[in-house]
Amino acid sequence: MLVYGFFLVTLSLNANAINEQERKVGREIVATYLGAAPLIDDTKKLQYVNTLGQHLVQFTPQPYRNAVWLFGVINTKSINAFAAPGGYILITQGLFDLVETEDQLAFILAHEISHVVKQHHLAVIQKQSKMKQVIAKMQNNVTKNNDMFSDLSDVYKDFAIKGLDKTAEYEADLDGTVLATKAGFNSYAGYELLYILSDFHANGKSSELFFKTHPHPLTRIDELTNKITEALDKYAINSKPSSAFKRLRP
Repeated sequence: MLVYGFFLVTLSLNANAINEQERKVGREIVATYLGAAPLIDDTKKLQYVNTLGQHLVQFTPQPYRNAVWLFGVINTKSINAFAAPGGYILITQGLFDLVETEDQLAFILAHEISHVVKQHHLAVIQKQSKMKQVIAKMQNNVTKNNDMFSDLSDVYKDFAIKGLDKTAEYEADLDGTVLATKAGFNSYAGYELLYILSDFHANGKSSELFFKTHPHPLTRIDELTNKITEALDKYAINSKPSSAFKRLRP
């Protein structure tokens, strides 16, 4: 089934994992992103990223495995990835092109999935007083949808510029590493990606929004090193890349 350009695997929605309020918030956040940059016009690539994402979520805590997750690639050369409440995950074409292995791409998606599972974005949004007004409007089923969407857009634009708390990023790095490893990918792929991002930053790309909203990649490596367990060392082997990845990244 195709919805707003996302390829979905439709499963029964477990209210204990992702509720309808989260999905409403997430839909409007995604609409803001897609208003700035649309999804790529590449069905095979969209389908591949969605398939990889759906594989990863099967290794999340049980309630989240039965939720509806949506994955997409947006048409911009900038380097970034985004998560939104409700199970929405977007990465940029630029970041897709930057990764060298399927394991690194899996880590990116697992990192963003972890943000959703831990409700990092929702917690930040709900702290803002204006967001409470938006939620109240949703609960009251008001008919002035345009006003409601405008309020939400303003809240999230401000949030997107500032990024998440550093602690949330470090937590998603660790949880994303564990998640990707459980799904059969290289437990050190996160390190590899962060070193690639560090080189990208050092080569004069520090003005990218990604680096304004995330801790420096080398700092993230230090934090991950302090938290990751030696038990994951034996899984530091690249998985066999899928035929789809090899076709899309020859």
